[in-house]
Amino acid sequence: MSAQAFSLEQVCKERAGKNSFKYSLRDTDPQQKVVTRDAAGIGETRHRLHEVLRHLVMATTLSLSLQNILQTLAVLLRQALGVDLCIILLQERDELRVVASTTDLSDKGVNVQPVQVSEALWKQMRSALQRGLMPRLSDYELEQLNPLQNVQYQTLLPIPLLAGNTCLGLLLCYSSKSWRSRGDEELLLSTIATQTALAIQHQQFVDESQLEQQSLIRAFVHELCEGGRESEEHVRRRAYFLGYNLTKPHAIALIEFSDMEEAGGSKETPPIEERLAFYEDLSGQVRHLILEHYPGSLIEERNDLLVCLLSLDGEQSAEQVYAWCRNLVIRMRQEQRVHLYIGLGNPCQTLPEYQRGFAEARESLDVGRDIYDDGGCSHFNTLGAYRYLHAFAHNDTLPDQYQEQIATVAAYDQRKRTNLLDTLEVYLECGGNIAKTSTQLDVHRNTLLQRLDRIQKLSILNLENLPVRFPLLVALKVHRLRTHHLR
Repeated sequence: MSAQAFSLEQVCKERAGKNSFKYSLRDTDPQQKVVTRDAAGIGETRHRLHEVLRHLVMATTLSLSLQNILQTLAVLLRQALGVDLCIILLQERDELRVVASTTDLSDKGVNVQPVQVSEALWKQMRSALQRGLMPRLSDYELEQLNPLQNVQYQTLLPIPLLAGNTCLGLLLCYSSKSWRSRGDEELLLSTIATQTALAIQHQQFVDESQLEQQSLIRAFVHELCEGGRESEEHVRRRAYFLGYNLTKPHAIALIEFSDMEEAGGSKETPPIEERLAFYEDLSGQVRHLILEHYPGSLIEERNDLLVCLLSLDGEQSAEQVYAWCRNLVIRMRQEQRVHLYIGLGNPCQTLPEYQRGFAEARESLDVGRDIYDDGGCSHFNTLGAYRYLHAFAHNDTLPDQYQEQIATVAAYDQRKRTNLLDTLEVYLECGGNIAKTSTQLDVHRNTLLQRLDRIQKLSILNLENLPVRFPLLVALKVHRLRTHHLR
């Protein structure tokens, strides 16, 4: 059974409410529909192509990702040429694969296939491009370059992306109408293609260099913080090579990105591409803030975790670092609607201390993830009883009378929408002192007594019995650790 065929109009039509790319040429209303080639006129097309070239040159001078540059180029070329669809393919091993498109093809039922181009066809396209012309290809040759197997079109304009003799990719423009380029336009298109190829080649070189740098940092952090087989002298040499000053004190912080809050309380999960782009941008913002406040710090990325070796000037205390990290959590929650969990260890002065500091940061992160609902910062020195209870809470499943009493109060809170469990926790932490508990909770004494009376009626344990209070408090904190992810 053959695949369903789609027209360009069907493929390019966006669903209502679906975000589309909003790049636009200068002096072009982004809400205005792109006019056809005949209406725009040849001179207007040349002007628009000049604008595309200007945007391309500007984009290559900025710190933009290759994906961002290519996506912008595809959208601007579609506008400039008045075609229906532009896609960009890049070489991956022996195939060309789609990496950018002016419309999302993933949910349109489009059959997208990788493209294999013969050496003879590359040579033919290279020869035309070197003369400032677009390739003149037969219908059979064009079909060889077409990755959209079930999309109907009238015209396909292939623009090869070549850097010297290196074949990097293709830019394909589809139109539902008859379309033919002219000599001066083709010269501009070949210039755009050459500049794009050079930008791709440069960015790929930068990406490879960054990957190599990240690999070196990853190996160094592992040896320093988690213990490797290398000698201390080897670690010091690697630190020097990376420009990392081990003679200064450092604090290790582990930063984990949790789920972002949805606008309006929506529970809908964003597409994976959108989430990845969001977290990449968020990671960049956090890195910038860290390096701005703690210059000389080293940061290693591990998926959704940042391992940060914060460079201290010798005068910053652990409390100051803790306060700054807490403010970072609050700032990201308010500005980006995302939850950060940060685990902090004590400052490290000597090489052996880094393993201790990393272990402290890891334990702080693990505990903090279980005691904070919407992100938070935990320092090893402030974990208190939670540090001793964390492993027990996750490993011991045998219930007892204290845990059963806490579960009863928690169930009542959930059913009646009260906060008796919070009241009980403060009461037990204050050693049963009514005045101190009332002050801590900022409630009237009579209100507190009414709450405690309700708790006592729910419990078979006597809250006035001193030996009951401590194990009940421990059971309450174990309950907090166990039920965090269920709330």
